Amino acid sequence: MDCSTKVDARSADAKRKRESAKVDPTAAYLKRNRRYISRVDPSLGGAIFLSTSALLTLGGTVAATVYETLHPPRRSVGWALARGFACDPESMGLTARAFTEEIDGSSIDGWQIDVQPTGIDVLLLHGYARSRIDSLRRIHPWLQVARSITLVDLPGHGEARGRGTSLGTHEPRLIAELAQRLDLRNVVLVGHSLGAVVAIRAALEPLMQSRIAGIVAIAPYERLATPIGARLDLRGMPRRFVLNPSLMMLRAFGVRETCTSASAANIKVPLAILAGSLDPTSPVVEARLIAARTPYATVYEIEGGRHDDLWIIGAAQYASIAQTFAQLRS
Repeated sequence: MDCSTKVDARSADAKRKRESAKVDPTAAYLKRNRRYISRVDPSLGGAIFLSTSALLTLGGTVAATVYETLHPPRRSVGWALARGFACDPESMGLTARAFTEEIDGSSIDGWQIDVQPTGIDVLLLHGYARSRIDSLRRIHPWLQVARSITLVDLPGHGEARGRGTSLGTHEPRLIAELAQRLDLRNVVLVGHSLGAVVAIRAALEPLMQSRIAGIVAIAPYERLATPIGARLDLRGMPRRFVLNPSLMMLRAFGVRETCTSASAANIKVPLAILAGSLDPTSPVVEARLIAARTPYATVYEIEGGRHDDLWIIGAAQYASIAQTFAQLRS
């Protein structure tokens, strides 16, 4: 063997030793953590990923539900024109005075229609995501019996500015304050859905005690969970997982969920309730529950009535209520 061959052999041997001395990082990690890694279920990582994704999705859904609930769409003039509804009293041939009242951080816009020298003062309250324009659709029977008719945008609806909706938490006090400022007497509160709940609670406010004569509640609900749950069902969303967390978040924003029947139990004036047999938002069973708490209540169950047509399908009952309430005095 010549000298060059010996050098090549020694170089190859040295190279093998260097390579064998190298440490594989993966092998070293596995060796150090063998006792832990061997105990981990290979499917656990996938389960953690799926669980985290589900929680993030649920959290996003709850947040979106709460945000939408506190920021209802402002259905006003454009909404009415698209459906062929009157968008102001003048388009119905009525003369009205427009007003704006600033009450406790809320700007309440409304119309007041003077009808005749004497009679009851009717205050119409719209439902969730509607406005005083929508209340115009329920005005007709009262034009025959009222002294005045007032229609307002509840906070967070229509053209109202300032404080947003509190879903019936603060609105009753604002309505009582408004009735005092406008010097309404022999007041009949006529509310639809959210407005019906507000009407029942507003009747108990100290400022309203000497003014209230009666209440007409169209499609009222017992608890806030009812309409929110109905909206989730309509959209095919999982009510079981979304509803309660949403209500908890709403409480953090100052929304108090109380039972309408508990408020009705303290009512001392006539309470007429219109409820539809096919109403998916405010079930007729809840109208019965509310009425059962006070001897002053009468339930008019409208066969085939849904949430937004009770005063149309039940026009005869609605007109009869107006005639009966025309004789009331506070």
